[in-house]
Amino acid sequence: MAEKVICIMNPELAEEVSKIIKTIITNKEDLKGKFTVTSQDEQTKIDGSGILYIVDHDKMLDLENYEKLFGKIVILYHKRLDSKVIKMAMRYSAIGVFDATRFFGNRLEYSEIARFEETVKSYLRKKLKDKLLESKLSKPIDWKLKHEPDFTDKTITLFSDEKIRETIIKAKRIVESLKAYVEKIREVRKSVKLEELLQLELDVMEKRKLITVKEKYDLISESTEQSGIKGAEAILITGPTGSGKTVIARQIARQLYGEEFENFFSRVAVSNISENLVETELFGSFPGAFTGSEYKLGKILSNIGGIVFLDEIGEISPKVQAKLLTYMDDLGFQIEGYSNPRGIKAPVLIIAATNRNLEVEIKDGNFRADLYHRFRYKITVPSISERKPDLRYLISFLLQEGKEKLKSKIQRISIEALEKLESYDYPGNFRELESIIFEAIALAEFDERTCILARDIKI
Repeated sequence: MAEKVICIMNPELAEEVSKIIKTIITNKEDLKGKFTVTSQDEQTKIDGSGILYIVDHDKMLDLENYEKLFGKIVILYHKRLDSKVIKMAMRYSAIGVFDATRFFGNRLEYSEIARFEETVKSYLRKKLKDKLLESKLSKPIDWKLKHEPDFTDKTITLFSDEKIRETIIKAKRIVESLKAYVEKIREVRKSVKLEELLQLELDVMEKRKLITVKEKYDLISESTEQSGIKGAEAILITGPTGSGKTVIARQIARQLYGEEFENFFSRVAVSNISENLVETELFGSFPGAFTGSEYKLGKILSNIGGIVFLDEIGEISPKVQAKLLTYMDDLGFQIEGYSNPRGIKAPVLIIAATNRNLEVEIKDGNFRADLYHRFRYKITVPSISERKPDLRYLISFLLQEGKEKLKSKIQRISIEALEKLESYDYPGNFRELESIIFEAIALAEFDERTCILARDIKI
């Protein structure tokens, strides 16, 4: 039998309040069919049959058996929250106090209605927990968004919260500013026939081929100078580990280069390369540079006209910082073992990311101030704990992605499990959330369940 939510107030107000509550219990799958809403203008005796009472404070003065309202009452007042309302709320241990004049008319305020809705939803769900199995109070994993199997871009989850929305908007403005630059460097890429240079690296090196390489280098420098490009444009993305800096970088690449952006996007994971190899990885090497050295195209030369993504730039050595700054200033750099004093000029778009506070690193002498300021564009990605309104979209997306990747039969997640996920701050950010959800899917699958429960969430 459905539980009753009773509104005790005048007919006009009761109509508006009942409408709000009916919307809640109709639209929320876990509440649907489990509650009814009734309203009464005059009631002097409380029989205690309601699971929740929404009461106009003016009516409370006439009520008898008020003790039966204890712990299950929401009080509505009009315009002014005075001491009488506060005393009533304390006396009856009210679960919420709201300004009724904000629910309709000229003083309508959607944020007050949303707060009222959340209070009612949370209370009704809490009461249902005492009577139903956890799995009966659950949501389908796609309740927030529909994950399409061929869609892997996690930026779909980044638009709910205001802070991340600001980040995305800033990124789009940067993209607009960089379109002309990218168009120029792509023209250089076409003119130097990059595929020929890449093929030379794959061939067994002979002296005659090294001569061809040098000729290619001269052509690259000449094409770069003819393009009129004076220096490398650069974007710095900062934010805590696992917050989505790489996601933002790839989204920028997609917007600048289209769906074929992977062919123009080259990542240097600085933290995974020994310090003495970072320079070679970025700028390349030539036979004779050091014992056993070989011809190697660095990321800049192998990706002319594209994006070089420096992941964790805060960890590069002072020597590489200096060389990178020189490159960003005039697109020129020297390759160890390559004797031409003019060096090489080759244009790319630099995107760098770091979880370090570079301003602190500058004060500590670990990062060059001039290199930091050479990044014309800067983007900060907030942590998950700073964008909780976005969390349900992230959870819904990852549940579906996890189901696909793990070949799982999971269909639902309990409200209790969802609340547990929402109560955590995720110091490891997106990566930690992803790990927790994938583990929960695996645990539910192991128990042959199609619903994730709170005990599956290991936090």
